[in-house]
Amino acid sequence: MANIVRVCESRVAFKSVVTVSKPSKVVTVTRRRTETIEWRLWDWSSLPSKHVMDNVTQERACSETMQVVGDKWVIEVMPGGSSSSSHNEAVVQRRKEHVAIYLHYVGDSEALCARFSVTLVNQLPGGVDKICGAEGLVITFGQVNSDTTQTSRGLVHIIKRSDLEDESSGWKVDDRVVIRATITTLNDFETTVAANAPAFTPPNTLPDDLKSMLSSGDASDIILNCGQRQFHAHRLILRARSPYFKGLFASVMRDANTDCLSIADTEPDVFEQLLLWVYMGEVAEAALQAKDMLEHLIMAANRYECNDLKLLCEANLCEGLSVENVATRLVLAEQAQADELKEACLELIKPNAAAIMGTEGWKDVMAAGSELISEVMAFVVGAPTAGKDEGQGKKRTADEAGLST
Repeated sequence: MANIVRVCESRVAFKSVVTVSKPSKVVTVTRRRTETIEWRLWDWSSLPSKHVMDNVTQERACSETMQVVGDKWVIEVMPGGSSSSSHNEAVVQRRKEHVAIYLHYVGDSEALCARFSVTLVNQLPGGVDKICGAEGLVITFGQVNSDTTQTSRGLVHIIKRSDLEDESSGWKVDDRVVIRATITTLNDFETTVAANAPAFTPPNTLPDDLKSMLSSGDASDIILNCGQRQFHAHRLILRARSPYFKGLFASVMRDANTDCLSIADTEPDVFEQLLLWVYMGEVAEAALQAKDMLEHLIMAANRYECNDLKLLCEANLCEGLSVENVATRLVLAEQAQADELKEACLELIKPNAAAIMGTEGWKDVMAAGSELISEVMAFVVGAPTAGKDEGQGKKRTADEAGLST
């Protein structure tokens, strides 16, 4: 069994928003508390790495219960990968090849708002850590899984098992793997202060300062031409936030004598929101509500490798799934390589196949090609019914599933 060592580092920050209601002053305080915990797993090679097609029986290693940001959490790792309900062999194979890491909430709160990220520590001198997570996405953790709360959140593609187990890469050294989890909780509360004792906390102006740099073009060293609009941007920020731009500037544009780049595959309004994410780590809430913005934004996030933005789009698209739009979003998930959205779509299609085939969106599935159609049919037809056949669940035919064409 892995020897578990816990190291905890804490950083607490407060952001206050003051609203005045005469004659009293009511101060609404959003308390942002951030802590980082470290889990060291010794004897990694002794952990089970066989992949099982069922997360209930999938073997795993769990940390001790850790007190983080005033609550209880557990880190869990599946060396053999997390299982998938998809019938797409490529999706299943990808899950098998990757180590999965989950963050479990085991506290008493019914609704705890938090952001988190997971870091796989590179233990070689000068090695670069691998950070993955949904820092821009606020998740409501609770005691039970429901429409509004989750007991856990998983990262199923954080690193290939073969890459991790190659000790020359630095992710595993002397058969030891080090995992860090950074958790930020966000809790609001109100208090009343006397008029002669106003509450004051120095504001965090970094996001607004970076937004101002983007909008003003101050110190810009590259112009991004998108449709009829120009965005005066900064290579250093683009490189730091997008692997796509990092690779682009390091290769084809490294020696090019140009300060302009054409963006031909994304609408200007969509690209503007992507740049806001790159600079500020957020997008305008009103923009997310605009018609088709999420659909276009997830495609842009996939192309420019803004993975946290892609996760944010996936979460919002999953929340809005319905019989009327699930077929269209399934095609979108396939195009954007959005595995979590795709699985959510397939799960909704399974019990509602006949009704969904009658929607306009089903035409998009038919036009997407035989591979996606076959995957949907295999997923639905493969669901067992109550009947038994030599001890195995009886499988429905395509006609019984409502998938005859």
